Amino acid sequence: VEVSETLISQRTEPNEGVIDPFMGSGSTGIAPVNLGRHFIGNDIGSEALEVTRERLQELKADVISTLSPKQKLVSETTQLDLSI
Repeated sequence: VEVSETLISQRTEPNEGVIDPFMGSGSTGIAPVNLGRHFIGNDIGSEALEVTRERLQELKADVISTLSPKQKLVSETTQLDLSI
């Protein structure tokens, strides 16, 4: 998370967004929330969504919307949109 925070703070301003198309356990998502940025993460696994959601809820991040693979919209990608 520390490396991600350094890179994100160098390349974005507060209230800007960070997108992680392969979010896995959500480490990259924690950094922008800690820094006052918005985060959008995607992953093909619903387990990744749950892990990331739990980690970010510990930080009191607001989950705006989630799409699970069972909803089959444009793709079978799991998406997690977060805001601080």
